[in-house]
Amino acid sequence: MDERLKALEQINSADKGISAAGRILGETAPWGVLIEISGKLDNYNSNIFTEHVSSIISENSTIDVLIIDMKEINYVSSTGIGSLTNLLIQTHKFNIEFKIARAGEKIKSLIDLLGFTSFFQFVDDLNTVRGE
Repeated sequence: MDERLKALEQINSADKGISAAGRILGETAPWGVLIEISGKLDNYNSNIFTEHVSSIISENSTIDVLIIDMKEINYVSSTGIGSLTNLLIQTHKFNIEFKIARAGEKIKSLIDLLGFTSFFQFVDDLNTVRGE
């Protein structure tokens, strides 16, 4: 795994119902980060998820976009949405774009129900996540 994404190993080793894999987008800075998560994002694991993704954000000053790919997420609680909101706030502090990719309709509906739809940028095609 790329050294810049080592924090994701901590999410996986915690064995809390969520796993994460990541890759760097782009060959030179500024570069993007794509984090693919699977399982559940809920009150049992959202703190560890937020903590370790936050460390990637704060330790890498040349990120221009962070994409959370939710294609393999089968459940998100309101606490999980709070986790995504916290990451959104942190990325804004560092002038990083934040996008949610391939979220299912149930997840989008929950975000809408909680009134957060206008805060997030959703993408359905990973080929367009950097606006290229």
